[in-house]
Amino acid sequence: MERQREGDVTPGQHEPMPQLVLTKGGAPLAGGEGMTVKVQKIKDNGTTSLIVEVTSNGKAAKAEVVNYDSMSDSAVADAITSQLKRSGIDARVTVAAGKVSIEPVK
Repeated sequence: MERQREGDVTPGQHEPMPQLVLTKGGAPLAGGEGMTVKVQKIKDNGTTSLIVEVTSNGKAAKAEVVNYDSMSDSAVADAITSQLKRSGIDARVTVAAGKVSIEPVK
């Protein structure tokens, strides 16, 4: 999934987050199946933060990487992975050209 923004956003104003509903056989996944991922990029006073919220099998975690845009993709992935593991979520995190991908470890 890729999200693109058109036009300007006033500083301090955040766009509403899109919602992604995962389905299996046309029916939404329920009962704690699967993984949900929410990624936000927030600019505030010259600092850009990446905030990732993950829910997996009833567990929820939030990872925040400050100044992520000055880090390598592998360093950002490592920072997210370690924060998710501390919250009990085992996930495969990859970052390529600044785009975050998170998958459950099977």
